[in-house]
Amino acid sequence: MKNCVFSKLGFVVFAALLALTPAFGDSKEINKARDFVNYCGTGSRYKSCDDIILTADIELTSDITLRKNLKIRSKDGSRYTISVANARQIEIDPNYKLTLTNIVFDGKNYASRNEGLFYLKESSDTNKIARLELLNRTTIKNITVTTTADADHAVIHAKKGSRIIINDGAEILNCQNNSAHGNGGAICCDSGNIIMNGGVIANCSAKGSGGAIRVTGARNLAEDHLGVAFRGDIFLYGGYITNNVCGEGSASGDNCYGGGIYLGDTGPMLHVIGPAVVSNNICKVRTGGSNYNPTYTEIPDDVSTFELDERYANRLKLSGDE
Repeated sequence: MKNCVFSKLGFVVFAALLALTPAFGDSKEINKARDFVNYCGTGSRYKSCDDIILTADIELTSDITLRKNLKIRSKDGSRYTISVANARQIEIDPNYKLTLTNIVFDGKNYASRNEGLFYLKESSDTNKIARLELLNRTTIKNITVTTTADADHAVIHAKKGSRIIINDGAEILNCQNNSAHGNGGAICCDSGNIIMNGGVIANCSAKGSGGAIRVTGARNLAEDHLGVAFRGDIFLYGGYITNNVCGEGSASGDNCYGGGIYLGDTGPMLHVIGPAVVSNNICKVRTGGSNYNPTYTEIPDDVSTFELDERYANRLKLSGDE
């Protein structure tokens, strides 16, 4: 049986975790999808910009590979939506950061999406990692991943060394992972880190494990230059992970764990540092019926871990002082 995976860290780490915030200066107001793609890209055929200000709703019409630090936001006093119903993806290369604030990404429950929305690429250089930060009034919602490819996909898929930061006022809502593996209803993180300072992940579902978040990793992976290991660790300083479901639609729901969070493999740890709530998440264990009409038993399951024969339900209503 694996040892207890819950730990508490001192706030001395907090400042380091929020380091590497790029400065933004070259702004551009945009109201057309074509211009959005052009200003997100880099190279001679793209236009220089590190701060995109939307002045209208647009649709993401092309895949984007981000090779620069970029902030995307709505014009002050407004809140615009980027429609992502056509299965386009934003990839973030190592050493770069995408910052989102006061913006909505809406998948409109489009059911033929073959890959997630954000893909943070792998890095073996501990000084060059891909980062995605969600700031206040950022919403990612109604995105469904349905690929049959033999690989992990999720709305946000973070590879080795990458980092996802979720802050107060940000939310990931009503997202589904019905892909072949179906791990991570909102986030699938492979040997990267998730820092949740606040925000909400709610009403998401995964056919596999991790209704909201699924992380993997190994303890022997190198530490990055902030002193945080690439182990799939999750740091909860605050926020809510509620009303998420794993195992829904699985042919073997009894092998799925973590209605809220699933810590996979031998490496990941969950560090509860501040007032965070992980509750009302469930695992649907298949008990019978046919593939077309399965029956399930619902089991409270907020956090589950690899090779641990116990589900943790309503365990994480904790604060750093407790």
